[in-house]
Amino acid sequence: MIDFVLLGLLAPGPRHAYALYQELRRPDGLWLVWRLKLPRLYAILDRLERAGLIRSELVAQSRRPTRRVFHLTPDGAARYQQWRTEPVRHGRDIRQVFLAKLYLARRDGLEIARTLLENQQTLCREWLATLRAASPPPHSFADAVWRYRVGYVEALLNWLQDVKASLV
Repeated sequence: MIDFVLLGLLAPGPRHAYALYQELRRPDGLWLVWRLKLPRLYAILDRLERAGLIRSELVAQSRRPTRRVFHLTPDGAARYQQWRTEPVRHGRDIRQVFLAKLYLARRDGLEIARTLLENQQTLCREWLATLRAASPPPHSFADAVWRYRVGYVEALLNWLQDVKASLV
């Protein structure tokens, strides 16, 4: 999923790898949820280029080494546009993937962020309905797990609503 995060970071315009790395390391941004080392970033950028989602060009600089600058391709831009408002399909992906989407969606505009939040709320309501339709026998271990999962999804829905209400 970091692939889409990098596509999102390139969406506003071309950047070199170290500028992407600096953006990822901002203590008030994606660094709160996603840690990536510079060598891994270069490897992912190479893979994205081989997949045709980004392209690079060498840009000469005065008194500095030539820099490799990355651009989104039309395919990369289209895939990012689709990904950024899709809800995550598993609760475990909220912690990193959804939060990265939320970071990028807020940057891309309040309507994009609202759409992402609404789509995630819809899916969470479906999760909750499915869970409630299959309650296990009371006082069993399965009941304890079920109550945990129901509570988690309810808390998640409350948090999503709070985040949506805080968008200004």
